[in-house]
Amino acid sequence: MKKGKRRLALWLLLFLLLPAALAFGARSASRYTGPDAGELTALLCRAAATCYAAEGRYPPDLDYLTKAYGVSYNPKKFHVFYQLDGANLTPDITVVPAEEATK
Repeated sequence: MKKGKRRLALWLLLFLLLPAALAFGARSASRYTGPDAGELTALLCRAAATCYAAEGRYPPDLDYLTKAYGVSYNPKKFHVFYQLDGANLTPDITVVPAEEATK
């Protein structure tokens, strides 16, 4: 009988802890809001460098970079400024959070 009680206690403990662990994980995941401006800048710079390595030139504009290299971002959350001074010069990429741009 001892073994049966221990097994029952383990099952009860599992069924009590599992929902608590799932709730904690869901709450932690809901706090993640996506990349910040620095992470988005780094992502865009890496995509531009990938384009240069693959095509021998930097992307001509932001639209080309996002479509050809699969970079996506929320334009309501970020304003991205992309300036290219030459096909073989690293573009100037600036990302500003939308709420800062309207101040």
